[in-house]
Amino acid sequence: MEVFSKIAFLVEEMNRLQTQAEEFSPFVGASLERMGIVSKMKVADIGCGTGNVSFAMSKVVGPKGSVVGVDANPTAVNYCMTIAKRKRIRNTKFVVGDAQNTSLPTHAFNAVYSRFLFQHLKDPAACLAEMVRITKPNGMVMVEDCDLSKWVIEPANPHVEQLWTWYEGIIKAKGSDPFVGKKLYRMFVDAGMKPQVDIYSLPVLKNNRRVWDTILDVLRKIDSRESRELIQGIESFANDKNSLFVFPLVFRVWAKAPRH
Repeated sequence: MEVFSKIAFLVEEMNRLQTQAEEFSPFVGASLERMGIVSKMKVADIGCGTGNVSFAMSKVVGPKGSVVGVDANPTAVNYCMTIAKRKRIRNTKFVVGDAQNTSLPTHAFNAVYSRFLFQHLKDPAACLAEMVRITKPNGMVMVEDCDLSKWVIEPANPHVEQLWTWYEGIIKAKGSDPFVGKKLYRMFVDAGMKPQVDIYSLPVLKNNRRVWDTILDVLRKIDSRESRELIQGIESFANDKNSLFVFPLVFRVWAKAPRH
């Protein structure tokens, strides 16, 4: 069942991605601090999605700095542009582009960032090389991504388990790597950098229905026997007062770009 192949351009999927980004917002400040992002910098967000991190960056770099967000999904780029226009955020630019060939100028940015993109790429090392290319020598490069083999479902629920197993299967079927997070450190080393790494995750408790509700909204748009079974099982889990879901481990890896 190719659940996830049908949803990329849905409004409901944009809402799900935005909710997920907001849930991970507490970790964004630490990422920007580790990258050394400050006022007046030029930064790029590769695979910007709904722009949550891009807009956080825009606040830090201020009116004399700039942020470029790149995403292959035109629906996501339009979503970001709409937010920027509505909130009158003038130091951001969002473009549709290939993460492995962005067409952005060489050595143009003080810092280049990507989150939850590499698991969807057939050649993540090529994307890292592209990020290094557009970063100024000694500028900062950071990638955050998951190892989808590591999550917690308590109490056991076959429908929640199936949801994540399917997601992992779809990534594999596309030729991408659902376990890329744990490989980022080696990838940085192979690219000639001296990376630092830390790991975090996010628990979802019963009293946080936003995450589950946005997932359920997407599944309702699929409208198949399998999705209806998933909806019923996930609702049961979300309503259980003892339910605990912990997102897959997120590996945060960062380093200075090589001088050459």
